[in-house]
Amino acid sequence: MARPAAAGPPGRAEPGHHDAPMLLRVHVMEARGLPAIYLNGSSDPYVRLQLGRRRPRATTVVKRSLTPVWDEEFGFLVGDVAEELVVSVLNEDRFFGAEFLGRVRLPLTAIMETDDLSLGTKWYQLQPRSGGKFKRKRRGTPIRFPSCHGMESSNQCFVA
Repeated sequence: MARPAAAGPPGRAEPGHHDAPMLLRVHVMEARGLPAIYLNGSSDPYVRLQLGRRRPRATTVVKRSLTPVWDEEFGFLVGDVAEELVVSVLNEDRFFGAEFLGRVRLPLTAIMETDDLSLGTKWYQLQPRSGGKFKRKRRGTPIRFPSCHGMESSNQCFVA
């Protein structure tokens, strides 16, 4: 005889399983203390967001700024809460390709485990590529963006 699975809070799916896709909303707000890439003391930063293997999405480029403000929202359909959202900050360079400035990895399970399905708006410390160090001498740069804000209703997770 099979035992029934432990029931979670009403309206909440078990980790890694749910009946219908959910909507993840991410609000990319700003960054501060970015490194100066160009000799004139500036950078042209933008943020690239990628959920699982889906096509990445990107903010607009903020020209000549070390403290960019984006204030842009993105939505992703989530089919598997075991995925993670990777938020990368890059410097636009039309001649040599984008230069990596740092990233933050947010597992969706961290959002699902909170009471209000929100990580709250806060600063996140940018990390170097896995296993590596920043090429230039710099400390982790903070970025403020999502923080999963919202509630589950009709299988939607809103993130701001």
